[in-house]
Amino acid sequence: RVHGDCTPMATSCLASAVMPLSVEMVWELLREFTFPRAALPDVESCELEEGGQPTAIGSVRVVKWETGVIEHHRLLLVSDLYFRLGWRVISSTDPAAAELVNSTHRVELKRVTENASTLVMWTVDFAQRVDGARVQAVMDNLHMQLADIRDHLQQLHGVFGMLVHTPSEDDLTELLSRNAKAGGSLDSDE
Repeated sequence: RVHGDCTPMATSCLASAVMPLSVEMVWELLREFTFPRAALPDVESCELEEGGQPTAIGSVRVVKWETGVIEHHRLLLVSDLYFRLGWRVISSTDPAAAELVNSTHRVELKRVTENASTLVMWTVDFAQRVDGARVQAVMDNLHMQLADIRDHLQQLHGVFGMLVHTPSEDDLTELLSRNAKAGGSLDSDE
């Protein structure tokens, strides 16, 4: 089911990243409209306004950044079927970011079938014309936020969500013991 609408505008940018986790694991975090509080280290707080629900269209979240900037975002779209989330920036206390007010953000997840990872695409559609340098700055910021989300998910689910296992010292000791009992050697000369 798709709730809401995120209509593309004139100027937009897209940042994307591959998360080495299943689409379900990534969506579990991102579908909650308050995900910045958990996943982005430069967010001081992220709360829903009174009566708001984390997946209810129309809910407003208040994001306070470590810089002191406060933004209000209205949830426009949540789709558990298509793994999509969208919101509009409705206000910001940062006068340097005036062109971001009324911008629409869409995050969409796609399953990568080759290795069970997830492609995360984050699009920002600006409500007004924005110069190329500002678009690039926004895209660079999106890439940093995607990296923060990947780091957070990695901490939650272990190294790459169990796709990679780093052996502990005990694991290595056990492996060496089994190898020695079987008459094997780790020396490359033998």
